Formats: sequence, C-alpha cells, structure tokens
Amino acid sequence: YSEYWTCNRLTFQSQEQIICSSQEGDLTPGFDRYPPYRSIVAAAPYPAFVFPQGMQQVRMIDAMPHKNAQLRNSYQRLVFEGYVIYTPKIQR
Repeated sequence: YSEYWTCNRLTFQSQEQIICSSQEGDLTPGFDRYPPYRSIVAAAPYPAFVFPQGMQQVRMIDAMPHKNAQLRNSYQRLVFEGYVIYTPKIQR
C-alpha cells in the first residue's frame, strides 16, 4: 500500500512485478487507476506499506497504540531515501 503517486510509480516502473493499492491519509482506500489492484493487494497475507516521510499515513500508523505491538511483531519499519517502509518480517 502507498499513496496515489507512489503506487502508480511502483507499479509502472516494476512492470507490474509490484502491485500497489492506494491509501488516503486516514488509511482508508484511495483512488486506484486500475481497480483490480485493490483486490490483489487485499488478498496478500502481509502486504508492505510504503509512504513518503512526513505523510499523514506514516503518522497514523505510528500513532496506533493498539496496532503498534502487532506491527512491531509482524513488520519491520525502515526509512530509506525519503520513504518509510513497513515490510513484513519473514517467519522461517
């Protein structure tokens, strides 16, 4: 998941190897240029979240006290090149 512009860029530049669905600032579904992407991403058991630093989505995720323990246990928070990335921890 990401915001509109990052989603489009990720999907296009990866030649659809990365499928993204957009989220608004309040983490509700955003506008997807190609609606089937939403169901593809929703079916992923542990989707990644990629947002530019400073976006409302990052503040919302970081401020969710009831979700923070779940996020810490299931996701790794990374900051890279101006983006905050929540990537699933792989259990082996």
